[in-house]
Amino acid sequence: KSVDIAVVVPAFNESDNLEEFLNRLISILETLDMHDKRFVNDDSGDNSWEILKNARIGNLNIKLVDLSSNFGKDIALTAGFDLVSADVVVKIDMDLLDPPELIPKMCQKWRDGLELVYTGGDTGRVNPGADGPAPALSSAPSGGRRPYICQPMLAISA
Repeated sequence: KSVDIAVVVPAFNESDNLEEFLNRLISILETLDMHDKRFVNDDSGDNSWEILKNARIGNLNIKLVDLSSNFGKDIALTAGFDLVSADVVVKIDMDLLDPPELIPKMCQKWRDGLELVYTGGDTGRVNPGADGPAPALSSAPSGGRRPYICQPMLAISA
């Protein structure tokens, strides 16, 4: 069975990292056949929104959300999750502390049976026991709704 996997990325004043992040992320996601790349601009004061709009010109699978005010990362992620209809959602930040290149390994851990997968901060490893915010992938239902992903709150043995 084919599984629809999407990625949600919050953005707030990320222009310094944005182009490198986009290049790396899109290359990785094309190998995974991920079609929904959702970026949520949290009212950035720099040119992040312009960079995202330009990136979308060459890739119609990039979906953009522009929040009217700076609501914070949690609201930005929720806005992205609400608009995604995939079976599985990957959440990753643009700061490159957790490289997009970890996403295939995370997807494999999920395919191996884990319901929640996240990395160990900037260690470069998929590490379910790590502390701190990190990319996360989940298919666990939340109150009968589609999968949501939050900051890691659950450790799962691999």
